[in-house]
Amino acid sequence: MAFIPFVRAQVASRLPQPVDFRVRQALEIQRFSEFVTDISPKQKDEIEQLAREIVRSNSTNDPIYAFRVEGHADIARTIPVGQRTQFENEISEERAENGFRLLVEALERIGGKALAEKIARDSKAFGMGTQRLKIPNAITKDQFEQNRRAVFFVQQVTYIQPGPPPPPPPTSVIEDRFTVQLVKSATVTKTITPSLKVVDFGIEGIILAATLEIVDTIDKKRATFNVFATGVGVSIGPPQLPAGSQIVFSPGPPVKFKIFRLLGKNRVHIDLNSFVGSVTVFINAGTSPGGTQSVGGALSFSFDALEAAGVNTQPTLVMVPSGSSSLSTPSVGGGDVLPLARMIMIGTPSDL
Repeated sequence: MAFIPFVRAQVASRLPQPVDFRVRQALEIQRFSEFVTDISPKQKDEIEQLAREIVRSNSTNDPIYAFRVEGHADIARTIPVGQRTQFENEISEERAENGFRLLVEALERIGGKALAEKIARDSKAFGMGTQRLKIPNAITKDQFEQNRRAVFFVQQVTYIQPGPPPPPPPTSVIEDRFTVQLVKSATVTKTITPSLKVVDFGIEGIILAATLEIVDTIDKKRATFNVFATGVGVSIGPPQLPAGSQIVFSPGPPVKFKIFRLLGKNRVHIDLNSFVGSVTVFINAGTSPGGTQSVGGALSFSFDALEAAGVNTQPTLVMVPSGSSSLSTPSVGGGDVLPLARMIMIGTPSDL
């Protein structure tokens, strides 16, 4: 595909980026006979070769987009001094115009009419008379013939092809951002109110109190939160737990979790304050091989306030393990869900 090598300002932004404009002499035909302006067959062949070079260049990153032809004459010693300058100028103009015409015809023949017209539009022919004699003080026939010439200059530009468009900005991001830790002992208190009717069942009350520390590794901040929750459920069958029984979760190790959030116009600001509000807590008392110590106990959190702000955690349920679970009775079960818990920040975030 050929380039369109216009350099006008109104279309420059639509082109590949130009990096180098240059003008160079591409051809010189000389040794015209005195007062002769017609192009010889040998000179036409040279012009044809130049036309082929110009056409080829327009399929590359270095197109020749214009040219100029300068015609030159030798001093017309046989012409009266008063008429000499005008005569020399006319001879040089005819040599330039003949060279110009033959090059445009060759361009059309080789590269097509559209390419020839495009290049000819910004190209020129000039008669230089004797202003730029190649040999100023010529005295021999050979020296005189070297002054009778037409010189072809081409205007060329190098382009950098535009690279592929940049990828669209991401619409979402997953950040390995937060760490959560149970930093004080958490207590879960259960109460059972049995009622004996056709089917044994009991109203189960649950109270949770826990203290979490959450670290934001991007903002370089940490904050402490109190988690409070109460819940009510129904237990079927004989009561398993006497009133006032507790599960105590000791402080445990930190746990990392990621968040998924949108970017762009739907971007939301997230910081440690985004955790303040609703949270759902899942209670797992762990396993008890016998006695009052349980292993593998954990509190799992669904940070509802964060989700309401447009952010999801990965995993959805963040499990926060304890060091151990101390059971007030070996028969305590797990698997309770507290959907109406609240997180309250203690003080303000501090720097890491």
